[in-house]
Amino acid sequence: MQMTEAARSGRPRRSLLVTGLLLQCVALVLLSGIVAAGDTQTIPIRGVIRAVRQATLTTEVPLRAVELPFRESDRFKRGDKLAVFDCRRQKSDLDAAVATHREAVITLDSNIQLDRRQAIGRNEVEIARARTDKARADVDGLTSRMDECVLRAPFDGRIAELSLREHERTTPQRPFISILDDSELEIELIAASRMLADLQPGTAFTFRIDELGGRTVAAEVSRLGASVDPVSKTVKVMGIIKEPSAGILPGMSGSASWGPARSP
Repeated sequence: MQMTEAARSGRPRRSLLVTGLLLQCVALVLLSGIVAAGDTQTIPIRGVIRAVRQATLTTEVPLRAVELPFRESDRFKRGDKLAVFDCRRQKSDLDAAVATHREAVITLDSNIQLDRRQAIGRNEVEIARARTDKARADVDGLTSRMDECVLRAPFDGRIAELSLREHERTTPQRPFISILDDSELEIELIAASRMLADLQPGTAFTFRIDELGGRTVAAEVSRLGASVDPVSKTVKVMGIIKEPSAGILPGMSGSASWGPARSP
């Protein structure tokens, strides 16, 4: 009898639970139908502001920093020295390679003269020529490595991050400085793929920036992603800010809306 009463008392609870789940499913279906049928201009899309030109720099070999003229957030011009490293060992290796190449050139010239007098075999001339080419390649390789001794800015910008101090050594292939150009910014959005019919390069939209108290800026679509994510059914959309204003920094986030710009 106790089991029968428990079973009877549990039936209404299960019925209420099933009914609640069914109502939630119906609500989700209706909501998805409304969104799918609605105007895409009313659908907010989250996005983040990024710099068009940015770079994270590393070195191929450990190098000791002897000069770091800029600090984080400092501005620099293209061609400015961002870092100077101690390359005395690399310089000595290059000098040795240059001397070896000069010796190989002298040997090759001597063998060519002997070959003209038929006083040496042709193979010895070709071997000397190959050694000269190898020595020249060693010089070129060490010369290119010497280019790392002075790191120059590839564009105008600012220091975004600097994890190296003077007298410290870099770790090969590990970034030690990050730079960006904040004069040209773009907005990276993730939109539903069903919006592609209404999104084309040149489509105007507004972007509301969270970090600036909801300030809105006018923007337009610059390009669309090359592919659609088959799982999330989303596509990457890139936009440009038409009139950049002060205070907008890379990394800020917000939401995009399709339509004319409105003040917050």
